[in-house]
Amino acid sequence: MPVSGWSWRPATSGGPVAGRRGVGFVAVDDFGSFLRVLRRRARLTQRELGLRVGYSEGHVCRLEQNRRVPEVSVITALFVPALGLTRDPVAAGRLLEFARRARERSRAGVEGSAGGVSAAPDAAPRIPAAPTHLVDRPAVLAGLRDLLGAEPIVVLRGFAGTGKTTLAAQYARSRAQDAGEAVCWITVTRGVSASQEALVRRLARQLSAQGRPGLVTLVEPADGRPVPPERQVELLVAALAQRPTLVCLDNAQTLNGDGALAALAQLAAPAGVRLLLITKTSVDLPGAALYRLDGLEPERGLELVDRLDPDMPAPLAARLVECTGGNPMLLRLALGQARQPGADRRSLIDGLAVNAEIGDYLLHTTLDELKPAGAWLAALLSVFRHPVNLYDEALAEQIQSVEDSIDLLDAIDELRRRQLIDQPASAALHPLVHSQIYARLVGDLDQRRRLHRLAAVWSEQAQDSGLEAAWHFRQAGEDEQAVEVLTDRVRALAGHGHGLAAADIAGQLRDRLRRRAAADGQLLWRVHVLTGDLLVSTARWPEAETAYRAALAVSGPSALWATVARRLAVSLMHRGQHVDALELCLAAAARLGHEDVLLRAEVTTTQAQARLVMGEYDEARRLAEEALALAEEVDMIAPEPADVVAATAGGTVGVVLGMQRRFGQAAPKLRAAVDRARRAGLTQIAARVQFNLAAMHLDRGDLSEAPPLLRAVEARMLQTGDEYGLARVQHMLAEIAHYRGECAEALALFDRACQLKRQVGDAPGLANSETGRACVLRSLGRIDGALDVHRRVLAESAGDADPRARSEHLDGYGVTLLVSGQISTARDQFRAAREITGADEQTIRLHGALADLLSGRADPALALAAQELPDQDTRLDTRLDARLLRAVVALVLRDTAGLATAAAELSHWIEQTGFALHRSTPDTLLSISARSLPVDPDGIARLLWVPRLAETRGPVR
Repeated sequence: MPVSGWSWRPATSGGPVAGRRGVGFVAVDDFGSFLRVLRRRARLTQRELGLRVGYSEGHVCRLEQNRRVPEVSVITALFVPALGLTRDPVAAGRLLEFARRARERSRAGVEGSAGGVSAAPDAAPRIPAAPTHLVDRPAVLAGLRDLLGAEPIVVLRGFAGTGKTTLAAQYARSRAQDAGEAVCWITVTRGVSASQEALVRRLARQLSAQGRPGLVTLVEPADGRPVPPERQVELLVAALAQRPTLVCLDNAQTLNGDGALAALAQLAAPAGVRLLLITKTSVDLPGAALYRLDGLEPERGLELVDRLDPDMPAPLAARLVECTGGNPMLLRLALGQARQPGADRRSLIDGLAVNAEIGDYLLHTTLDELKPAGAWLAALLSVFRHPVNLYDEALAEQIQSVEDSIDLLDAIDELRRRQLIDQPASAALHPLVHSQIYARLVGDLDQRRRLHRLAAVWSEQAQDSGLEAAWHFRQAGEDEQAVEVLTDRVRALAGHGHGLAAADIAGQLRDRLRRRAAADGQLLWRVHVLTGDLLVSTARWPEAETAYRAALAVSGPSALWATVARRLAVSLMHRGQHVDALELCLAAAARLGHEDVLLRAEVTTTQAQARLVMGEYDEARRLAEEALALAEEVDMIAPEPADVVAATAGGTVGVVLGMQRRFGQAAPKLRAAVDRARRAGLTQIAARVQFNLAAMHLDRGDLSEAPPLLRAVEARMLQTGDEYGLARVQHMLAEIAHYRGECAEALALFDRACQLKRQVGDAPGLANSETGRACVLRSLGRIDGALDVHRRVLAESAGDADPRARSEHLDGYGVTLLVSGQISTARDQFRAAREITGADEQTIRLHGALADLLSGRADPALALAAQELPDQDTRLDTRLDARLLRAVVALVLRDTAGLATAAAELSHWIEQTGFALHRSTPDTLLSISARSLPVDPDGIARLLWVPRLAETRGPVR
C-alpha cells in the first residue's frame, strides 16, 4: 500500500452548524451564552462543570461571559462528554463552531490592533493561572530552576499534555513574586504571532508596559514603515538589558522561518535575561539547553487521581496512572469520563486503548500533523510490544524490502521532533499513543498484517526472539509459521522463562484452528504437542496433560504416538503416577521398530526413571545404561537429542548409585552428566542433575557443599519457570536449615515447597514436604500441630505412596509419638514401617530400638549401640541417630565413662557436619548424668527431638 494513501484523519458525522439554531435551544449567537444554556440543560452548576473538566468555577464563569477564549481541542475532549453531548451531535457541533468563531475573532482582534498603541491586551504578561487541581512537582521544578540559573536559553520539551505550560507558568510566577523579576509571557499562535515581526511587536508591548523606553518605533512604527529586522533585535536587546527578565514563549513549536529563531538566540545576550521556550516538538535553536518533561511520577499521578476522583479504587487508580504514563491531560480526560453518572470505572480503564475522547485528543495534538512516512513508521512501532532499535541495519533492510518509498531517517527525525519517541536506538511510543495507533490500523487489516509480518521476520532472523516472532506471525495470520518458530525453540523458550507466554500463543493458535471449518489436523496436532511441552513443568500441568492426550487421540504414525506417550509419561511421573507412566513407556516401546534408535533411547531413559522412583534400582540402572548405549549410536546423526538422553540417563545412573550408598561412584557420574548437559546448552537438564548432586552431598553430610549448588539450581529454575524442580529445591533447602537449627527459616521453606507442589500436582512430593514440616514443628515444641500434620499425610497418601516414602512417613510419625509420650503407639508405627521396607532400614531400626529401650526392653538398643558407628556412605540422619542411641543407652545404664565417650563423639560429629540442631544435646546429657537426675522415658525423647529443651539444660523430668 502506498504511504500516501494512509491518513490519520477520522471520518466525521455531520458538518458545521453555522447559522443554524438547535431545536429547543434559546437563540444565542456566541460561545459563552450557548455554553451557559448547555450547562443549565445538564443541571450543572459552574462549580460542578468545573470539577468535571478540571477548571475552576471562575474559569467557567469567564468562559460563559466570553472573557476567556476557548480552546477547541479542550472543548472537544472535556466539555462535550461533561455536558452529555456525545449523543447530541447537533448541539456538540454548534458548541464547537462557536468555539472556533471565538478563536477566529480573538486572532483578528490581535492582528487589527497590532499597528497601534491600542493593542493594550498584549501589554500584560498573562502568565497562565494554575489549574484547579495542581499537583506540585518540586523536584521537577527545582531541576528547571537550576538549569535556567546556569543557561540563558532553555527549551522545555515534552509530549502533549505532560504539563509543560503549567510547570513553566509556576516557575514564571515564582520569579515574578519571589525574586521580583520581570516576566514576559507570549503564547505563540500559528498564523498570528509565529513570525518574527509579530513576535517582536508583542514582546515590545509587554516591555513598554513595564516602563522600558526606546521601543516606541516597534510599538507604533513611524508612517507605518516597518523597522528592519536587525534594528528590531537591537532595540529589544537594549530594552531587556535594563533589568533581569524572564521571557517565556509557549507553543514555541509553531515558530516559523529562520528569522524568528535567529532573533530569539540574540535576545538572551544581555546578562540576567533568560529565555524559556515551551514546546511539544524539537526547536532548532543552537546553544539552547534541553529540559525534557515526562508524565507525573506514580505517586504524583495517584495524588491527581485522588483529587479529581476520590471514589476511584486504588488498584484502578494505579492502573490508570500506568496506562496514561502519568500524563496529566490524559488523566484529566479519563477522569472526566469516570465522574459521569453511572460510569463503570473498570470498563473505562480497560478500554482506554480505544477510548474516543482520548483518541481525539491525541489525534488533534500529535498524530494529525504527521507526514505519511512518519505515520507509517509510527504504525510499525505500534505493532511491536517492546522498544525497537530503529538504527538496526537488519530492520532498515527489512523496511526497505517492504516499503522502499520510506526515507527512514526523515521519518525517525519527525517522530523525535514530535516527541513520539525519545531515543531511536530504543524507540517506544507512549502507551496510549501506541494503543490508539494500533487500534486505528483495524481500518486497513492488510497493512496491519504486513507490518506484523515485517516484525516477525526481523524478530526471528535478526533478534533470534522466537516468542516475539511467533506472536507477530500469529497476528499476521500465518499460523503455521508461528507454530514452527515455537516448536523449534521449545527448550530455549523454557530456558529463558518464556514458556508460559509461548503457551498462551499456542493456546490462541489452537482456538483459532478449531474455529475453522476445515482445520488442518496435522497443524492442530503439532499445537497440542507444543502446548504440552511448554507447560509440563509448570503449575499449568493439567493443560499439558490434556494437550498430550488430545494429541494421542489423533491417529498417526507409531513413532509420533510413542513420542507423545513418552512426554506424557514424564508428566505423570512428576505427579507420582509412576505405574501409569511405566505402562505408557512400555506401550510406546512396543510400537517402535529397530530403526527408531533415538526414540527407543528416549523411551528407555524414561522407563529407567520410573523404575528408579519405584525402588527397582538394578533395573533402573540397566535401562539407563542401555539408553546411554543407544544415544552413542545416534550421536553423530542427532547430537542434540543424543545429548539430552546421555545427560538424563547418565544422571539416572548416578542417582541409582547414590541410592545404593555408593557415593564414590555416584559423584563422577553425576558430574559427567552435568558437564555434558552444559556443553550442549541444556541448562534445564543440567540444573536437574545438579540438584541430584546436591542431594548426594546432603546425604553424605556435606551441609556446606550442598547449599551453594542448590542456590545456583534455584536461580536457574526461577529463570526457566520450572516449578516442579523449584519445589524440590525448596524442600532440600528446608532440610538443611532444619539440620542447622534454623527452624523458623526451615518452616518457611517447607511452606513454600508445599505451596509449589500443590500447584504442580506433585502429591507424593507434597506428602514428603508435609512430613518434613511436621518434624520442624516437633523441633519447635509444637507437638500437637506436628501430630495433626503426620496423621493427615498418612491418611491422604494411603495406598498412593511408594513403599519407601510410606515407611518414612510412618517413621516420622512414630518419632513424634515418642516425644508426646505415646511409646506403645510409636512402636507400632516403627514395626509397620519395618514390614514395608524390610529389616535392613537402619534409621527405622534405630528408632524402634530406642522405643523398646524407653519401654523397658533394652536388648535391641544394647545390640545396636555395640555396633560400629555408620560410615560416610550412610545417610546423615542415620549417622546422627546411631550416635544419639549410643549416648542414651549409656545414660540409662548409668555408664558415666561410656556416656562421656558417646557425648564427645556426638559433639565432634556435630561440629564436623554443621548439624547445629543438636549442638546442646551432648552437654545436656552429661549434665543430667552428673546431677544424678532421674531418667524419664518421655523426657528422654523430648530432649532428643525438641532441641529447645536441650538448650535450657533443665532436668529431664
